[in-house]
Amino acid sequence: NYSGAVTILEPLAKADPSNIRAQYEYAAAVDRRGDAERSLGQKYAALSSYEQGLEAAKRNVQKDSGNTRFQQALAVSFNKVGEMQKELEQERKAMESYRAAFEIRQRLTQSDPENVEFQHDLVLSYQNLGELLSKQGQHGAAIEHCRKAIALAQQVATKDPGNFSHETTLSASYMTLGYAERRRGSFAESLAAFEKSLELDQRRAAADPANAQVKKELTAITEEVARARAMLKK
Repeated sequence: NYSGAVTILEPLAKADPSNIRAQYEYAAAVDRRGDAERSLGQKYAALSSYEQGLEAAKRNVQKDSGNTRFQQALAVSFNKVGEMQKELEQERKAMESYRAAFEIRQRLTQSDPENVEFQHDLVLSYQNLGELLSKQGQHGAAIEHCRKAIALAQQVATKDPGNFSHETTLSASYMTLGYAERRRGSFAESLAAFEKSLELDQRRAAADPANAQVKKELTAITEEVARARAMLKK
C-alpha cells in the first residue's frame, strides 16, 4: 500500500528535514506511488507524486552532496518528472527535467569513468534528450544525442559482455536513432538503425526464447523494419 507508506513517512520527513533516512524512504515511497498511479493512467497524480519525490531527493543531496547514491536517486527523480511532463505534452518543462538528470549523470560518469552503472544511466539520458529533440524538430541535435547514446552503450556492452540488459539498452538506442532519422526524412539511415536494433533483439530472443518481453520487443522492431523498407521503396 504505497499511499499508506506515504501517509506514515510524510510527517516524519516534514518534521525533521535533516533526517536523511526519512527523506530517502519518503522519496522512494512517493516514487512507488507515482509508478502505480502512472500504470493506472492517472498522469497528473503521478506527476504530483514524482515532484514530491524530487523535492525529497533534492534535500538529501543538499545534506550529503558527496553521496553518489543520492545523486543517482535525484537524477532518477528528475527523469520520472520529465517523462510525465512529456506525456502531458509539457515539452519545455520535460526538456528542463531531462537536462537536469543528464547533467547529474554526466558529472557522475566523469567522476568515475569506469563505472558501468553510471555510464548506463547516462545512455538513458542521451536517449531521452534525443527523442525529445527529434520531436521538437531539432534534428541535428537529436541525431547527435542518439549517436552518443549508441557509442556509450557499445562501450558498456563491451565492458560487461554476456549481460543482455546492456544489449537491450543498445537496441533501444538504435531504435531511438531510427525514429529520429525517419522524422528527419532520412529513410535509408532510419532503416539501417532499425536493422541494427533487429539484429540485437534476434540475438536476445535466441538466447532467451521463453522471455515474453523480448518476444514483444522483437515483434515491434520487426514491424518497424518492414515499415522502414516500405517507406524506402516509395
